[in-house]
Amino acid sequence: MQRAAEEVRERLYELAAERLGVPAGALATGEGGVYVQDNPNQSLTFSQLAAMSLNSRGGPIIGTASLSSMPYTPVFCTQAAEVLVDKATGQVKVTRYVQAQDVGVAINPMSVEGQMEGGVVQGIGRALTEDMQLDMQTGAVRTSSLSTYLMPLAVDLPEIENILIRVPAEDGPYGARAVAEPPGFGPPAAIANAIFDAVGVRIRELPLSGERVLAALQGNGTSEIKLDVESLKEAEGL
Repeated sequence: MQRAAEEVRERLYELAAERLGVPAGALATGEGGVYVQDNPNQSLTFSQLAAMSLNSRGGPIIGTASLSSMPYTPVFCTQAAEVLVDKATGQVKVTRYVQAQDVGVAINPMSVEGQMEGGVVQGIGRALTEDMQLDMQTGAVRTSSLSTYLMPLAVDLPEIENILIRVPAEDGPYGARAVAEPPGFGPPAAIANAIFDAVGVRIRELPLSGERVLAALQGNGTSEIKLDVESLKEAEGL
């Protein structure tokens, strides 16, 4: 929006310079129009310029911009999860989730937090319950409804704590950075690490379902048993 608006301003200056007979660099905007800096009384309103543009060589004044043409500014975030694991069933419940992200300049802080929380919710669903299963004979999707493809509901989620780190980006609009997508990638790793810390098994497939956690606890499936430093030393004869 910022870049499109800047293009509109340049088009307004070009048209106003042509009609007022001054260089575009001599113009400024304000009070609903474009005026000559050395002579503010010499001016044209935005409405006048818009009407003039319809019959001008350049046509109607339109500004466009694309994200694809903007330089990429890296985004940094970190996340941590606390979980409860039922060793009898393997069921995992996330009890606390904290994330910190460098958002550059939060132009709308409430919207930024909403985007961050939405990303985490998607990531928690990917980590624990969402599982697209295919019929190997027909290729049909077996989990084709919300009764079988289980997305997390509000009752399934902990309170999400957001920490906004504000380091302005050199290339972002007003110093802002991207916000929405990065939070969605962390939950599977954070929750898997929390499970490992809680019960000592490493699950390497998603979702981190009760069945997979229970199988790992029972020594079946893909898992890695956690050993403490003293056990490792003893095993190596150190």
